[in-house]
Amino acid sequence: MLSDVEVETVPSVPYPVKPHVNTAMGTQPSNPPATDTPAPHSRPPATRATSTELLRVYSPGSGDHLYTTSAAERDSAVAKFGYADEGVACRVFEAPGASTTALLRAYNPATGDHLFTTSVAERDNAIAQHGYVDEGIACHVFTTARAGTTPLLRAYNPVSGDHLYIISAAERDTAVARHGYVDEGITCHVYPR
Repeated sequence: MLSDVEVETVPSVPYPVKPHVNTAMGTQPSNPPATDTPAPHSRPPATRATSTELLRVYSPGSGDHLYTTSAAERDSAVAKFGYADEGVACRVFEAPGASTTALLRAYNPATGDHLFTTSVAERDNAIAQHGYVDEGIACHVFTTARAGTTPLLRAYNPVSGDHLYIISAAERDTAVARHGYVDEGITCHVYPR
């Protein structure tokens, strides 16, 4: 499936740049293979101070919620693809840190849905069985609760095919009660906005 993805390189700049992958949202940074990741003992501490905003946008046309740490990707989704900016979802890490794991991102071109999961098996199943395309690592998160973190909740709408990720149980409950979503539990743990 990844053979349909075009990889391009970025012109030389004064800092290291990852290759980019052309995705449904335009050209986005890809992530290095796991072998390029520092050993856990050499990773910097993952604290709220070292976290970054996970931005949330919504497409009224497809019903998709998209989450990204890239303001450029958010702006492109709003300007070129009709998404509405919904602000900051939570705080995550752009790079691996002590005790963090990758939050993987996949895109389904048939439904317009973006799937985020810490499970390689779930991501691989979505690709093999449900038509998703691997979009690499979205960010890094905690798999278990840490001091000051909150669960990132996940809900799924079987009609639109959208996955919704939120830190508010009240918002999740409203999505389930009024908008046809099904509660899918906790995806990971993050810092609140």
